[in-house]
Amino acid sequence: MATADENYEATIALLTTHGQTDLLSYISSLDNEGRRTLLSSLSTMSISEIFANHVPSALNSKAPTNITHFPSTNVTTSESKSTETTTSQVVSPCIMAGGAGTRLGFPGPKGCYPLIRNKRLYDFLIPRCDVCLTPSPPSPPPLTSSPQILLQNPTTPTSSPNGNGGIFTSLFTHSLLPLLTQKNVTALHVFGIDNLLTIPCDSTFISSVSSSDVGNKIIRKDYPEEKIGVMAQSDGSNIVVEYSDLSEEDKNLKDGEGNLVYSLGNICSHYFSVGFLSRLEKVKPTYHIANKKIEVYDIKSKEIKEVEAVKLETFVFDVFKEATSVEVVEVQREAEFAPIKNKEGKDSRDSALGLLTAMWKGRVGTEGLEEVEILDIEGWSGNEDKIRASVQKRASSGEKIITVWTQEWE
Repeated sequence: MATADENYEATIALLTTHGQTDLLSYISSLDNEGRRTLLSSLSTMSISEIFANHVPSALNSKAPTNITHFPSTNVTTSESKSTETTTSQVVSPCIMAGGAGTRLGFPGPKGCYPLIRNKRLYDFLIPRCDVCLTPSPPSPPPLTSSPQILLQNPTTPTSSPNGNGGIFTSLFTHSLLPLLTQKNVTALHVFGIDNLLTIPCDSTFISSVSSSDVGNKIIRKDYPEEKIGVMAQSDGSNIVVEYSDLSEEDKNLKDGEGNLVYSLGNICSHYFSVGFLSRLEKVKPTYHIANKKIEVYDIKSKEIKEVEAVKLETFVFDVFKEATSVEVVEVQREAEFAPIKNKEGKDSRDSALGLLTAMWKGRVGTEGLEEVEILDIEGWSGNEDKIRASVQKRASSGEKIITVWTQEWE
């Protein structure tokens, strides 16, 4: 086993190989304790992987070309399946917890963003899952455009999530696929933390896509400029085209019936068979460049400064092109899409809670519920009449915020 000093020497050699001249000069200026602390942190990073694979992958990443519409024969609607669907699949939820809550004006992880009455996004979504996977993706450091490694303080390199596509690397790094097989899990339902209307392991969705490698829930775009990625094909491969990668012509392109050609909006709710996931171990992830402002420790001025950093990110939907079969299920926006992306206005906490309440009011009936917020109802199936009566009774007694839990019917 290598000694600490040998590890430090190996780290310095790697930094030298990959041109980290600024950082090496700074390291040499530190006292012994600071030098050892920083080198210890750097030694845990996959420096060769970052500069030999991740950076070239990101630099070579290009917007998709030869884009064509996704075949309608591979699109079904949630209404086309019976609500009494059954499936022999054992499906585990896998939550993509999101990054920092910067756009929400929140100084912490998005999953910890408060909703109401001290409930966070995590508190709202996780209780709906019996067991869920929350793999921790690797965190390659943000870089300068040079590219040079940045520091968050005098002896610690910066780090950041590498995008939601990092869940696949995590599955292999933490040996989770053998665990899934041991538990007879046949697929994962992967979804984001920030959609209040997500239905974990929705049986209608699962039964619709269970014979495919990949399944994806979509909603129809409301208008051409809606900032949402869309399902499409590129050179025959199934992909999600980001809003920014779709030309103005394609955004506005309509078919003979006046409908948008590129209208299958991605809502980050995906099905992946375990068999398909096992094949991804040999597939190198595609990295993308994201330029974002972050605070770093400037090694020359010895001050904290805000700089434009290059982040290396992967996207969960990049693996769609590796699938032999991809099925898409269209769902109703008002029933399954209440995202929290912004601090206020559209796609904010207030708008999402409003959509959530409207959805439940539609189910239980609106009589006497005009000023009532219904945050969640568990155990709905089979207990509809009991729940309607309970909600109406509680509303008539003056309750303004109602949550119904499964155990009330057990």
